[in-house]
Amino acid sequence: MEGTGFDGRLDMAALAGTLEAAGWDVMASPEIGEVAARLEHPLAWGVWTLVIDHSGRVRFTAVRETRIADGRLVWRGQRQFRLLKEAQEVLTLASELTTEEELPELLRGLAAVIQAEVGLIEGEANPWEEASGEQEATSGF
Repeated sequence: MEGTGFDGRLDMAALAGTLEAAGWDVMASPEIGEVAARLEHPLAWGVWTLVIDHSGRVRFTAVRETRIADGRLVWRGQRQFRLLKEAQEVLTLASELTTEEELPELLRGLAAVIQAEVGLIEGEANPWEEASGEQEATSGF
């Protein structure tokens, strides 16, 4: 990214710290150059995952069940399995970071996109607004 001062490698520990402070479960691998984070948000969009690589590429996925899973026990030979049939809706967003300091803005932007596209349950707090201390979500895109 010519002219931006970006050297192509984000600080994985800084990204992980920001995500942990916002309530995400985080796994950072400086060797691989990737931070993976997970946040369970059962009332709105179930499980949220966020992956950021060292070059700033961001992939966010939100998965929620659209109906209760149908489960049963299945036997094959002497082995028992628990089988779940699940119906899910998946929302995927991609973006980029050029500095670690942009992460809170990106999280607010993700929240704004989710609200615009699918809405949050009425009266439910936006989890990224709580983490950032700001009350108004901005797109950031």
